Amino acid sequence: MAIVQDFDTSDDSIIDTAAIGSGLSVWSGFVSNLKDTDVPELINLRQRSRTFNKMVNSPYIASMIQAQVGVLRTAEYQLLPANDSEEARKVMEFVKQNLDDMSVAFDDYLTEIIRNFLVYGFALVVPEYKLRRGPEHDDSMFYSEYADKKIGWRHWTIIDPQSIYKWLIPDCGTGPLEGAVIQLFNGDTSVIDKKRFEIVQAIPSATNPEGGPPPLAACYEPWFTERRLAQISAVGYERDLSGIPVARAPQDFLKENASPDQKAAVLYLKNIITQLKRNHQTGLLLPSDTNEQGKHIMDVELMSSSGSGPAFESILNERREKKLECLSTGMLAFTGLGTMTNSGSYALGDVHSQLYIKTMGMYVRTLETSLNRMIKTLIKINKFDMSLLPQLKFEQLEMSSLTEFANGLKAMIDSGAVELSEQLSDRVRQRFNIPKSDGVDMTPVDLGDVDDLNELERIQDELIDEELNAPKTLAEVAGLYNI
Repeated sequence: MAIVQDFDTSDDSIIDTAAIGSGLSVWSGFVSNLKDTDVPELINLRQRSRTFNKMVNSPYIASMIQAQVGVLRTAEYQLLPANDSEEARKVMEFVKQNLDDMSVAFDDYLTEIIRNFLVYGFALVVPEYKLRRGPEHDDSMFYSEYADKKIGWRHWTIIDPQSIYKWLIPDCGTGPLEGAVIQLFNGDTSVIDKKRFEIVQAIPSATNPEGGPPPLAACYEPWFTERRLAQISAVGYERDLSGIPVARAPQDFLKENASPDQKAAVLYLKNIITQLKRNHQTGLLLPSDTNEQGKHIMDVELMSSSGSGPAFESILNERREKKLECLSTGMLAFTGLGTMTNSGSYALGDVHSQLYIKTMGMYVRTLETSLNRMIKTLIKINKFDMSLLPQLKFEQLEMSSLTEFANGLKAMIDSGAVELSEQLSDRVRQRFNIPKSDGVDMTPVDLGDVDDLNELERIQDELIDEELNAPKTLAEVAGLYNI
């Protein structure tokens, strides 16, 4: 039976934050959000960043990250005003100007932010500001395409996670984040206040500034195993071995009181068995002396194990497939990459693909939330009315085929669920990649009476004949003009 203890609500101790824990392993500002792991390479941010930088050099992981960045970048975005008033549209236009007035294209910043939180689990973005005084200024603090003397974005600095020394979290990690300590190239440190930066997290976390477990953390074990197996396999291919090199020498050569020449011979044999490779220098030089039984006194051979060795290729393929599955649920079914077996079904692949799109949609929503917070700060420092705050909206990611989209649209129109409108037409054109009408009047022209129509057909026939008889080659053109 549960026991409920009464407490005095007038006691200030009930709001004592010292008794509240965030569940993080925090000491002196260092956060370990993988406290249960026994892998030293993932124990803290700096170690993880170094490890992830090695992991993205893997062709499989690099291609997967690039594919995910490409999928997320297909999400179209637009700025929406707070309401239909003229003031709201002016504020929206101001934000749009800032997105286009930075030193680097906004889409390039988006790509780098997305890649950072896919690799490291988060992206630390520091907006730098300027005073918009017009294009005649050379100083980047004042240069702008606009001269309204408002404060705008100069550029966004995306901090490398390896340069983050520690987080400023008071009350032993239970308080709100106050800032970050950045280590500079010269060894000095710089403190950035929380109000100056925005953290874009792949998996949102209310307590951990680094977000939830990074997507690449689950790939470490298969990546590490594949890497070690690949190294062993590469050594085997290089040395062209089917066993362990073994060297034999007389027992006297191995004693402590062996002569210098005998010790040199033993060292020579050691170098052979440890450095034996298959290349242009392959070859052995051994003495031809034999004992009473006719066997060589010094010899080198391969000691092979009974049975077949480990199937490196199958193990490597298994680790690679596991790595792909860990990196993104359903990515194999979505892209067709890494399909090393022929099992599975189309229906299951479709479910995996839908799950993958849902995961990518979650990344889009977290990105959208962080960007809107940055827009809110820009509006606030320019002292606009906060009720006119515009919103940056990303469209929902889709993976349905054009046939499915067309059939679904037809069914909804036939049932009366939707009505034809200009907005619906624009959406259909965008989905089928059809350019919008340029405003040309397509109203049928009154051709008049039958005589006029016959005259029009006669002129059309003459134009067709003229086109058919026109010169088609350079020789015909030269003959036509006597060249």
